Amino acid sequence: MEPLPSLGARAPEAGDRAARDLALALLAGDREAAAQAVRDIEALDAARAARGEAATGLLPWALDARNALIEERPRWRSAQAELLNRGDLPPALRRRMEADVASDPLSLADARLREARLRRWGGALNLLSRALGMGLANPTVLPVHTAEALLQLGLREHLADDLSTGERQALAHWKRFVEENPEAGQAADLLERLEAGQQRWLENESARSLRRARRALRAGDAARAAAHAERALRYAPDSQRARGLLAEARRAQARRAAALRRSLTAAPAAAQAGADSAGTGTTAAVQADAERAGRARPAESGAAESAAPAQVEAAEAALLSALLLPDGDIESAARALLQEAPRGPRADEARFALALAAAERGDESARWRLLRGLARQNPGRSNMARHAAALVNSAASNPYRAFRVAHRADQADRMRWLLFGPLAGGARDRDLPRPVEWLAETPTLLAVALGLPIRLLRFPFLRGGRRAPAVMARRYLEQHPNGERAGELRAWLLEHEEARGNYVGALQLAEAGGLRNQAERAALRERAAGQALEASLRERRRNVRMQLLAEVARSFAGSVGGRQAGRALRKEIAEATPQRIRVSRAFLLENPSVAGPQGLALRPGLLDGDPQNGELHPEGLRFLGGRIMELAFLGPSGRAKDEPVRKRERIGEERLARAVAQLEEVSLHALRSDPDALPEHDAGRDLYFERARLGAVQRPDLRPGAHSSYSYLSARERHGAVRARDSILPVELVLQGSFDDFALGAFPRIRLPRKTPDAALYE
Repeated sequence: MEPLPSLGARAPEAGDRAARDLALALLAGDREAAAQAVRDIEALDAARAARGEAATGLLPWALDARNALIEERPRWRSAQAELLNRGDLPPALRRRMEADVASDPLSLADARLREARLRRWGGALNLLSRALGMGLANPTVLPVHTAEALLQLGLREHLADDLSTGERQALAHWKRFVEENPEAGQAADLLERLEAGQQRWLENESARSLRRARRALRAGDAARAAAHAERALRYAPDSQRARGLLAEARRAQARRAAALRRSLTAAPAAAQAGADSAGTGTTAAVQADAERAGRARPAESGAAESAAPAQVEAAEAALLSALLLPDGDIESAARALLQEAPRGPRADEARFALALAAAERGDESARWRLLRGLARQNPGRSNMARHAAALVNSAASNPYRAFRVAHRADQADRMRWLLFGPLAGGARDRDLPRPVEWLAETPTLLAVALGLPIRLLRFPFLRGGRRAPAVMARRYLEQHPNGERAGELRAWLLEHEEARGNYVGALQLAEAGGLRNQAERAALRERAAGQALEASLRERRRNVRMQLLAEVARSFAGSVGGRQAGRALRKEIAEATPQRIRVSRAFLLENPSVAGPQGLALRPGLLDGDPQNGELHPEGLRFLGGRIMELAFLGPSGRAKDEPVRKRERIGEERLARAVAQLEEVSLHALRSDPDALPEHDAGRDLYFERARLGAVQRPDLRPGAHSSYSYLSARERHGAVRARDSILPVELVLQGSFDDFALGAFPRIRLPRKTPDAALYE
C-alpha cells in the first residue's frame, strides 16, 4: 500500500462561489438569482475554454437545478428535454433527466396505447405467420395450422378484456395529468375520455367478476361464486346476470348449510319426543331407533320374541360398560349382542365396536372389512353408516386407502397424458359451453395423434407427478410403523425417493425397514452423504452452515461425504472471521477510485497485469472485520486458476473509512447510471460499513446476524461475457419445430413490447 494523500486547505475559487450562490437561490426559490448564478458559471466555463483549460463540469448540474424552479410540470419537462440535447451531461444526470422526460403522463398514456395496439394486432399477425411458416415445410398440415391460428384468434378475442392492460394504464395516466394540471388546455378534452374510459372499466370489471363467478359455480365453490357475483354487482348494480348468479350461489350455499346441519343432528326431533314420552328407558330408545330405521329389521319369532327385549337390553348394557371402562372386553360384549340380536336396532353399533376392537389389537384387515360393510349400508336405515363411511373415506384415519386412491389417480394421469397428450386434462376452459370448448380443440387432435410416438419414448422417463401418494404413504408409516402394509409402503417410498434424487430420505427408509442388503445400503449411504454435504455448503449463513456440516460429519461418519464435511467444518472454524466482504480484482479495475489514492491507496503495480512486481489474484481482497483486510496474490505459477497466496494486513481507520465511502459511492453511481444494475440489500454489510465510517470497529461484532459475505463484482463478472441488448429491429426471424406433429418451419415475427414493471397492478 501507499501512504494516504493529505488534502490541504484550499481557498474557494470563482466556480465554488457560483455554486454557492446557486445553492442559496435554490433554497430561497429565487429564479432571478438562480439564473444569474447559471450565467456566472457559463461565463467561467467560457473563460476557461478561451485559456485552453477544462470546463468546471458544473454547468449541466446548474442548468438542471435552474429548471427545478419551474412550477408548471409540462414546461419543466420541455426544459429537461432541451437539456438532453447537450453532449456534456454526466451519465447519472442523463439517466435521471431521461426518466424525468419520460414521466410525462400524456406521453406515457400514448405509449401504453401504442403498445396495446401492437400487442393485439402484432400478436394476430404472429399467429398467422407461424401457421404459414410451419405449414410450408409440411404442406399436409398447413390447413390444420391455419385453422388452429384462426381459432386461437377468435378465442383470444373472446377471452380478452374489453379494456386491455395498456388502456387501463393510459386511463390512470390521464387521471394523473388532470389532477396535476387542472387548468391545462388538454384537461377539458381528457375529461370526456376519462368518463368514457371509466364506464368501460366498470363494465370490464363486472364482466371479469361474472366469468370468475361462473367458473366457481362449475367448480362447486358456492362461497367464492357468491363473492365474485357481489363484486360484479358493486361495479354494475343493475346487472341482471350478476343478480341471477348471486341467487344461484346463495341457493347452493343454503343447500350446503342444510346438509351440514343435518349431519350434526343426532336423531330426528319426532323420534326423540317419542322416546321421551314412552318413559321406558333403554327399551323406549330402542323402539324409537327402530321406528327411525323404518322397521327394516323384522322382529324375532316365537317364544324368543317375548324374551328378546330383556336379553338384548342386558347385552346392550354390557357393551356400553365395555366401551366406557378402560379394561372392558369390547369384542366379547359386541359378539354377545350380535348373537342375541344379529339384526336388531343396535347391531350396527356392535359391528362398529368390533371394528374398534380390531383396531386396538392391530388387525387392520378385520377393522376395515367391518367398516366397509357398514359404510355400504343405507344411512337412512343404519345408525353407523355415516360414521363408518367417514372413517373409511378419511385420509387421516385410513391413509392406506388414500394412498391407493392417489396412486391410481397418478397412474391415470400418466396414462391420459400418454394417450391424449395436450388433451389429457380435457378441453381447456375458455368460458364457453362445454361442447363448444371440445369443438374448439379439434385442431389439437392432429398433435394428439402424431405426437404419440414421442410420448411413448418419453413415458418411461417421466418424473414428478402427484405428491399425494408419497404423503399418504408417509402418514401411514407414522401411524403404523409395524402395520400390515408398512413393508409394502416402505418399499414403494424407497423407490420413489431414489427416483426423485432424495437419497437422504431413501436412506432413512432403508435403515428403518432393512429393505436393502449391506452393499446396497452402503452405496445409498455414500450418495446420501454427498447430497447432505452439497446442501450444507449451499447455506449462505455461516453459523447455520457450520451446524449443518457438523451434523453431516456425525450422521455419516466413515463415509466420503462425512469426511469431506469434517474437513470443510475445520476449514470454516480456522477461517472464521467477523466479516468476509469481497472486492474482486475486476471490480477494482472497473472502479479505480476504490483502489486509488482517495480509497485504499493500493500500489499501482498490484493491478498492472505484470506478475513480476506482485499482482492481485482475481479473487481480489476481503474485509474480514475490524480493521483487518486480506489480499489474495497470484501464486508462484502466475496462473489465475491456481490457489492464491493470501496475506492479511491491519489498515488504519482513515484508510478503511475512505475505502468504505468509495465502495458506497461507486455502487450508488452504478445504480444511477447503469440500467442493468439492481439494488442489493445486505444488512450485515451496511452495519459494518456504518461502524467503519464512524471508526467504531476496534471491537468486531461477532454476532452471526452481523456477518456478511457480500461480493463486489465487475459488470462482466456479474452479467457474463456480454450483456444482452434489445435489438433495434422491429421484426425477428424465428426457427421453430414441433415434436407433436413433426413440423419444422421458419417465419418472421413482430417483436412485441415488454410489459412495464407496473403492469401487474392493472391486470
